[in-house]
Amino acid sequence: MNLELNKVLKTIACVFLCVFFFMGCKNFGQKEINLDEARDMLNHETAMYIAHQKISSNASKQVEGTIESIKTFFGNREILLPVEANFKYTIVFSEIDDIKIDGRTITLTLPRTHLELDNYNVLWDEVRENVGLLRSSFSQKEKDEIVAVAKEELKTKACENTKYIDATNRIAKEQLNKLFGNLGYDVVVNYSISLPIINN
Repeated sequence: MNLELNKVLKTIACVFLCVFFFMGCKNFGQKEINLDEARDMLNHETAMYIAHQKISSNASKQVEGTIESIKTFFGNREILLPVEANFKYTIVFSEIDDIKIDGRTITLTLPRTHLELDNYNVLWDEVRENVGLLRSSFSQKEKDEIVAVAKEELKTKACENTKYIDATNRIAKEQLNKLFGNLGYDVVVNYSISLPIINN
């Protein structure tokens, strides 16, 4: 009888030890943080995504003179000048103002994405010109002006490209989940609906 009682007591003790050990492991590494500590953690984090776009600028409207009949008589003057560029989409976590901590859940609203032209390249081998016999060719100055216009067009397109903005948001969410998830927090991320800030 005593042997059976000892067995039962040992079994109960083992169960309690296992539960205690499990609960200890579950809560291990879970640290309570306040808003100031959360902001301090965010000050050292940035989410970045690099995207690639290409545009072809048709400069057929850049003609000498304004009279259509003169343009037609002397021939057309057109150029197709392709420009490609890389853009950096960046979310700076230190700009996150909207932070809420409720128990083990932290809710953050991402700030506006920053858009920056990282580099660009004119595909000179793909340039196509159509210049009438009595019209002058495009000068380098004119081509540079066309490239400048193309760069601005690229920025506008990049700013409105939700595919790249969404990709940056996903990267930011993954980083935030990792940052606060390692402390035992459930992370809720809300996205900004505003267009990116163009830095250059």
